Amino acid sequence: MFTSFRCVTDGCTAYDGTPLIARLRTEEKDLGGVIMIVYILLFLFVTIGIFNLIMAVFIDNVTDGSTKKRQRQLGANAPKTEWLISSVLRNIILTKILHKEAEEEAWNGDYHAHGRRPSKILKEKLAALQEMYGYKPHTIHEYEQLSNEIRKEMGRRNVVVTREEFNHWLSGEKELITTLDDSEIDLSCKSDLFDVLDADLSGELEFEEMIDGLLKCRGPASKTDIIAVRLKTALLVKLMIDLNWIRLLSFAMLLARPAGSCKIYAEFWFWGAEENGRWVASLGVYKCWLESLCGNQGISCKKPVLAIGNRAWASGRNCFVHGAAISACAHAGRWEQAVQLLADLREDRLDSNIILVSAAISACSHAGCWEQAVQLLAGLGEDRLDANIILVSAAVSACEKGGAWQTALQLLGDLTRSRIDADVIITNAAISACEKGEQWTQALSLLAGLDTARLEADVISYNAAISACGRCEKWSLAVGLLSDLRECRLQASTITCNAVISACGQSQEWQRAMNFLQDVKEQRLEASTVTMSAAISACEAGGQWTIALQLLEDITSSRLEANIVAYNAAVSACGIAGQWEQSLSFLGLLPQRSLQPDIYTYSAVISAFSDGEHWDPQWEQALHLFDELSELKLLPNIVTFGATVTACEKGVVLHVHRLMSC
Repeated sequence: MFTSFRCVTDGCTAYDGTPLIARLRTEEKDLGGVIMIVYILLFLFVTIGIFNLIMAVFIDNVTDGSTKKRQRQLGANAPKTEWLISSVLRNIILTKILHKEAEEEAWNGDYHAHGRRPSKILKEKLAALQEMYGYKPHTIHEYEQLSNEIRKEMGRRNVVVTREEFNHWLSGEKELITTLDDSEIDLSCKSDLFDVLDADLSGELEFEEMIDGLLKCRGPASKTDIIAVRLKTALLVKLMIDLNWIRLLSFAMLLARPAGSCKIYAEFWFWGAEENGRWVASLGVYKCWLESLCGNQGISCKKPVLAIGNRAWASGRNCFVHGAAISACAHAGRWEQAVQLLADLREDRLDSNIILVSAAISACSHAGCWEQAVQLLAGLGEDRLDANIILVSAAVSACEKGGAWQTALQLLGDLTRSRIDADVIITNAAISACEKGEQWTQALSLLAGLDTARLEADVISYNAAISACGRCEKWSLAVGLLSDLRECRLQASTITCNAVISACGQSQEWQRAMNFLQDVKEQRLEASTVTMSAAISACEAGGQWTIALQLLEDITSSRLEANIVAYNAAVSACGIAGQWEQSLSFLGLLPQRSLQPDIYTYSAVISAFSDGEHWDPQWEQALHLFDELSELKLLPNIVTFGATVTACEKGVVLHVHRLMSC
């Protein structure tokens, strides 16, 4: 087209240099006028067409640039827009609430302080609200902070907006309409806006749901919105498929429990998960299965692993899958399944790693099975793996929970001989193991070894050492460790004070225990139920039953909840002092406190009968309490038997003495 236009105009010439148009006009005299008209029209059409094309390209570029710029501005102004919309909506909601409260108060004829009517108080509240809106933030952080505060405030009020209220706001609230227009939210279809925001189809809008929906309605729809909708739809479809599988399992378990055939339905679930490649769902449900009532019916650990399918095995997910399964067993407290799963891994000739062994040892550690944890640590050589600080720490923690202090010290020594530096965590676990084994000398030696190894002892280290001294009635050493802790500029915790109070109590130093209890209050530490129970036990050992009762009353009067340990200590303190009436009253008080008496409670009450000065009617009550143990399925101990026999013996002696005196 451009070549023809150029030839028709002045681009084409004859051999003598005459333009084509001039030659046609002179040679074609009859058609000269027609040719000129055609030439003029063609020139105009092509010129205008090219100009329109250029203008269209220019306008398209300007429009596209303006749209992108507006999208960037919408994104940059999102915090400010959120604050504006939230503020306007909060103003509307609070005004409605305040008017409603004022109407209720006026209807009831209530007056406030200083004789002011509710209408005046309403004006003062609205004025304070307007003053708050007078502050205009400037930074994005300020906008976000204020918006979050508004969301929290409306969340505390449980604000819910109905369709009628929302449509009324869009029709009558000019401030809201102006704010939405400035935010580029299309209000051409006001009646449909509520349906757009009500994503859960509940017929009501919460405050956060309303704000988030309005922010997403700003500006025109873009391709990112379409992509986001498609991705969310795909995710919802996947979640619905997984939900159907879980609902199928739940229905199967519901049918299986009465018949006791949980294993059959579990096998069906794992087969379905394997066939459909739902290996993640299989592992998740297997974890829940272990925690359920049917988890002891011998479900194979291989089932959730086999649910991965051939693709998962070929893509190298074996270690990940076994690690997830072992971790699931660890969290469910099924250490046997974790160990068996690790053995199945070796039987299938799959390579193990440190992560899998660590997960299995952690499962044994959580269950306190220190022998199995140590055995797994010793079997690292079969897998050609070397022990590290993490594995040894898990094994030492298992020994600490099982009270195997000798094995814990042996593992710590083997770690040193392997030229692996011990850290504070593993040393603290070893000190705790010595504490439970009542080996205070070993605990102090480990604590001193931290300084030699250029490690800084923390509060946990001192707490374990103080508890070890307390168990062995070395209260002076416990107090000295507390002084050392403060010299190291460490802050004593409530657990530290609990350990010191317990140490003084076991050594019958009840006055020092009371002094440390006072220190807890002066240092603004939060005294727990364990703290008060330790103090009551100290008074029990010192025979101070009145102070013990006062401490128990302090627990009940505060926000703390007294446990059975505190009541047992108070009952024992009253029994040692011969106050059997108080002990018996506490026994009747426990059900009112939603506490179940244990064998120590009954032993303390029966001991109160045997230690009292008037035994004639009490030996029968001691026998009655002893008979209650079988009803409560409590197993008597040597203290219970001894106290019951002593009470009966003293009652018989007194009865014989009375007969002889007659």
